[in-house]
Amino acid sequence: MDFLTFPILNFAAAQCFILLLAKHGLMHHFDDGAVDTLQYNGIVTAKEATLIDQRVNELYRFNWGPYNCPIGFALTYEYDLLPTEATP
Repeated sequence: MDFLTFPILNFAAAQCFILLLAKHGLMHHFDDGAVDTLQYNGIVTAKEATLIDQRVNELYRFNWGPYNCPIGFALTYEYDLLPTEATP
């Protein structure tokens, strides 16, 4: 998951990062942290969890407008990002 290693430098990259987390099954509540959620549940390694947490911290540098925050953006697209068979 090379995308975890690249710093998020602009708003478009921030949006893409969230979409990539979803694509790779790595969505979690950002306030809880990847170490406490994804690593704890054996979904990612300690190194990957640390990188995810670093990138998530970078998300908060941007003005998320109507989404209010990165979590709002993620929730807005939650159903769009789920596999078709999982949507209600």
